[in-house]
Amino acid sequence: ALAYEIATQTAPSAVGLTKRLAYEMLAETDREAAFHREWELFRWMGRQPDSAEGVASFVEKRAPQFPSGKHVEPPPTGELWAAFDE
Repeated sequence: ALAYEIATQTAPSAVGLTKRLAYEMLAETDREAAFHREWELFRWMGRQPDSAEGVASFVEKRAPQFPSGKHVEPPPTGELWAAFDE
């Protein structure tokens, strides 16, 4: 039931990025760096077309038609937090 819900109600780009991030974080030893990367990618995903489609399909009570595929290339996040570290 859970797999069906993920397959039909979740953006493939979000699932793909979550899987990618989970594997990346297995090797990350710096918890702060892992948090920053996850947070920036979460913010980035919220500004993608799939996010708007997810909200629209929920409000309109219809099946989502996500425009993005599962292979999205997220932006680099290393430098985005540099200003906060000073």
